[in-house]
Amino acid sequence: MAKKHAFLITAHHQPELLQKLLSALDHERVDFYLHWDKKSPLSAVDHRALQSAVQHGKLVFTPSISVNWGGYSQIRCELLLWKTALQSGEDYAHLHLISGADFPLKNVEEILAFFDAHPDREFVHFSTRALQPAFTERFTVFHPFQEKMKKNSLLEKLEWRLVKWQKTGGVHRNRKEKLPFAKGANWCSITPAFAAYLVQNEKRIRRIFSFSRCCDEIFVQTFLLASPFAENLYMPTFADDYRSILRYIDWKRGEPYVFREADFEELISCGFLFARKFDIRLDSAIIDRLYRFVKREEEK
Repeated sequence: MAKKHAFLITAHHQPELLQKLLSALDHERVDFYLHWDKKSPLSAVDHRALQSAVQHGKLVFTPSISVNWGGYSQIRCELLLWKTALQSGEDYAHLHLISGADFPLKNVEEILAFFDAHPDREFVHFSTRALQPAFTERFTVFHPFQEKMKKNSLLEKLEWRLVKWQKTGGVHRNRKEKLPFAKGANWCSITPAFAAYLVQNEKRIRRIFSFSRCCDEIFVQTFLLASPFAENLYMPTFADDYRSILRYIDWKRGEPYVFREADFEELISCGFLFARKFDIRLDSAIIDRLYRFVKREEEK
């Protein structure tokens, strides 16, 4: 019997969009693990609606933590999702990390068939093979206010001064680490074996990347290259190619671009399995139309 897959989802708003996402991927071979940000409590009504969207697999809510942009809490959240899925005892084929602002571009049967055809592959994106010097500051100096400075201009200025002072003083908190640091998207589809490797290295990850900045884009790539799992990369080209993770993300039109209904034909013909990102408040029609398409209620 074919193995099941687990979709690990981080979300903090738009439960209506998340409900559509769950329903679109609902399948007897799919389980969901959901982390909902502690800063935005989920109402009892929305909680029940999300549960009702999953009819064939299971939906597991992880404990909620406060996740802040660029902070170590993003890494902590991802590790929490992987740990929860691994502790389930289910023998999953892949663990797919996505956000609540993503949406599938293919029917779930097609998505499962694709990954069934590529067992033991690691779907991880790399911007380049080696980390560019401009990004080393993210973890070589301390960023003590990263978790709180997003909405605090005073802390942002203080953080900038502290970083400058550390660089001037030659601070390099990870000088002894000989890891092959690299960078890429945090969204990925990895095997349980590699996820277990990351979880086993949680203490080291925390030591290197606590009080860092945006290192959710660095730690997976770095530890993958330092492991035997690097030999299992689906696309070992290191060329900033999002086909390596099958996620259609457009950084040319936005940060990233939010897809609209006018992009429907582009989305369903791009050859990717997922796309991000979407905002139901900006354009709900694209979600409705993609939902009908992947559920095969609307054919191309």
